[in-house]
Amino acid sequence: MFGKPKLKPLTPDQVPAALKIIAAHDEDDAAWAKETYSDGLFGQYGFVHKGTLGGVTGFKWDGDIAWISWTYLHPQARGQGMGEEMLGQLLKIMRKEGVRKAFVSTSDYAEPGEEPLYAKAIRLYEQAGFQLEVTHPNYYDLGESELIFGMQLKPKKGSAIGQSIVEDGAPVPELTEVFSIDETENCYAIEWTDSE
Repeated sequence: MFGKPKLKPLTPDQVPAALKIIAAHDEDDAAWAKETYSDGLFGQYGFVHKGTLGGVTGFKWDGDIAWISWTYLHPQARGQGMGEEMLGQLLKIMRKEGVRKAFVSTSDYAEPGEEPLYAKAIRLYEQAGFQLEVTHPNYYDLGESELIFGMQLKPKKGSAIGQSIVEDGAPVPELTEVFSIDETENCYAIEWTDSE
């Protein structure tokens, strides 16, 4: 049984345990996480209880937005509300660091007749206030879409978008769709809408 999580920066010596936690859920995610962790651990967090890493989460900066990265719990820490607690702490850290908007990317992958693999994670994000903003069909594989959820953490004030300045209270462009451009390889376009 794990105690209440208290996030601390992930250290290099914790990476093998972090990868093991991720692999317990999905081997492909663990391989991808290994690559991203090798780029550095800034913005990556975990919590330890009685010497055991109980969960990992984190974010990667992209200007004043950030993408939530590998968020997984040790198998023995699941089902105790720790994912919600861990995500809440991470969002607090992100707000403190000045992140304006958080995004998280996941998948709708499901084995025939089973609940989607990331259904619990999606419910967790939605309960925290994230909203589905983009569905990118067949992104990971035929029949497996990428789902991008977003959450406004701070209002955008006087920010430059292209050549214009968004005034306080003015509509802010919000990403609505990413799609591949016909007859191209690895070329994508985006659509957006103005939101309050």
